[in-house]
Amino acid sequence: MTEKILLECIESCFCATVSLTEDKYKNLARTSALFDTLKLFIRISVQIHCLKEQTYLKLIPSLGDAGRMLGGWMQKAKTQNPIPNTKSYFKT
Repeated sequence: MTEKILLECIESCFCATVSLTEDKYKNLARTSALFDTLKLFIRISVQIHCLKEQTYLKLIPSLGDAGRMLGGWMQKAKTQNPIPNTKSYFKT
């Protein structure tokens, strides 16, 4: 299950790199959700003793770095193509 989520995360990230600006944020948001799910499964793996705590402690810095990079990429995509305010469409 974790491998499938990791592959989906990589695929979604790749789609974001090749997508147009308007779709980039959507793909990055999906990547972020998948990444959060992956981190959750890794934490659960430690709790049920499928993953050694030492291994998890080695993963934490890399997971944090990847999350920060993803967040920065999302912020950049959001500022390049701001999400429209629906109120402006309905002004009378």
